[in-house]
Amino acid sequence: MEASGILPNDVTFSSVIKACAQAADVAAAEKWFNAMVTAGFIPNAVPFNTVLNACARARDVEKADEWLGKMQLAGIEPDQVCTDTIFLLLWISQCTLLCHK
Repeated sequence: MEASGILPNDVTFSSVIKACAQAADVAAAEKWFNAMVTAGFIPNAVPFNTVLNACARARDVEKADEWLGKMQLAGIEPDQVCTDTIFLLLWISQCTLLCHK
């Protein structure tokens, strides 16, 4: 894309982060989030929530907690999407624990 002279914008980065989240690939979602910041974009709640979604799909409670902290440090208050994602992650994690008992 960049080789063609087309620069990514915030929507481009958010779309790639979403694709990573749908694949439950937290590392790739983080990589593209960081690339977005490096490119000079200031993330809003959407890319933060999308990385949290990647954490939820990967059932990574610790990583989700880390990203929730990063979100709050950036001055972004958790919205309904964020809280729904966290509740889903906790519910999935609890169900997984109960199934292994």
